[in-house]
Amino acid sequence: MLHLFKELYLTAFTIFFRVGGAEWTPTINAGKAVTAIALIEALLLLGSASWIEMLVGTAYRIPRWGALIAYFVICIANHYLLVTLGHGTAFERHFTSLNFARKILLIAASVAIMLVGVAFFVYSAHAHRRFLGIHG
Repeated sequence: MLHLFKELYLTAFTIFFRVGGAEWTPTINAGKAVTAIALIEALLLLGSASWIEMLVGTAYRIPRWGALIAYFVICIANHYLLVTLGHGTAFERHFTSLNFARKILLIAASVAIMLVGVAFFVYSAHAHRRFLGIHG
């Protein structure tokens, strides 16, 4: 099961690495992939923080600078794993050699997880606004 999650994570890197990849250098492609993955992870964390706040019943504010620092920490961690250690770039090269059905399954599952993550954040933000009494 852990291997499947690792492959889905690396497939997300591959998707973002290759989108518009012909116009950019491999270094920029790796950077945009890390940035996109970190953004999705940050959205999941913010959505989770909203639900924790609502379940505990205590309103607290995450300062904008705190969210930015957390995002950059997530970026650095992802860059280290995917680019510095080479796990993402190696998988991106290996991805071409996977059989067609496996590639389609990994891409579909990875995109589905990313879309669910974004939808979770949007719904969490809406619920959080209602919790705080903000309408509109």
